Amino acid sequence: MPYAVDWIEAAHARDEHLGVWERNLLLPVTARRRFDWLYRDNPAGPGRLAVLRATSADRTAFVGTAGYAVRALDVGGEARRAALLADLAVDRAHRTAMPALMLLRAVRADVLARQDAVYGFPNPQADPLLRRLGYRLLGQTRRFVLVFGHRRHIGETLREKLGAAWGARATPVASIALDVVRAALVAGLAAQAAVTHRLQFVTEVEVDERFDRLWQTARSDYPVVGVRDAAFVRWRFLGCPEGPMELAVMQARKSDQLEGYAVISRAQGVAHVRDLFAPR
Repeated sequence: MPYAVDWIEAAHARDEHLGVWERNLLLPVTARRRFDWLYRDNPAGPGRLAVLRATSADRTAFVGTAGYAVRALDVGGEARRAALLADLAVDRAHRTAMPALMLLRAVRADVLARQDAVYGFPNPQADPLLRRLGYRLLGQTRRFVLVFGHRRHIGETLREKLGAAWGARATPVASIALDVVRAALVAGLAAQAAVTHRLQFVTEVEVDERFDRLWQTARSDYPVVGVRDAAFVRWRFLGCPEGPMELAVMQARKSDQLEGYAVISRAQGVAHVRDLFAPR
């Protein structure tokens, strides 16, 4: 079957293009909402979407996509633009190597002509294709966990060691003791900073020029860093289609100067730190 790649500008995506997402990606929001947020409304600039067109004797259909969002970077004090790979999806009936490679080659050629760099976070299925096109592994992400509520974890261990009845009796006492110890350790670590700083949660209307000043102050501490000014924070964390995340800021008590922020999302009793930025 003949294939061709068409480029869709941010303002011209149609439902038949985004239908590939609806069929192949697990999206928490509608495809249109995600597209508008990532490709159209990004303060760093509009992204681009490549769609794969399959032509048969009686019809033409869009059967795949690969796109990129634009990310503004600061590299040694100089402004750069990078493409962030996104939304590689191919209909099941067309999932051979050639259609996906056509999409990825088109994206590679486009970003080489338009951007300073390109990066992404591919799933294991896409990783071999990207390596074939010359992409290199830059690093790997790691996750760290700090447990505040130990009841569930302690309960499972004690039931295994002591049996159901004794484990159930011992769990409340053991978990409360560990919770208290953990809280005391965390409070002790934070006590020194609490003398000179205060932590508070802010809303979107409070994301103002203080975030721009924080960005200008801290950017030189990092050799390569994504721009984190007020416009980016509002768009990325408070305007995301899945719903706003929580934004906690650290302010100096004497001057009210903003000296750092953390972004938190919550799900099923777990708080995820999605971003953290401050002078080093």
